[in-house]
Amino acid sequence: MELQYAGTDPDHGFADLDASRAEAEYAALVAEQEASAHTVAELDLDDTYLHEMFGPMSLRWGYLNLIQEYARHNGHADVLRERIDQVTGP
Repeated sequence: MELQYAGTDPDHGFADLDASRAEAEYAALVAEQEASAHTVAELDLDDTYLHEMFGPMSLRWGYLNLIQEYARHNGHADVLRERIDQVTGP
């Protein structure tokens, strides 16, 4: 099975921010996550999808990239926390 990105601008989520829409947009995020989980539930890690910038990618690559992105962002948050409370380490 081959999946395809449906959006037109991968950065569109960072434009036109409005705090009054936060609750509705969070609900939309949760719905998208649930739809994604449902979509890949029956797939194998070696199944591919079409990434609009990089071409065919395996689901395995997608998961690994997601894990790496989370790790980087968690590291950024830890640096900010350390700057605020001046405590390093676990």
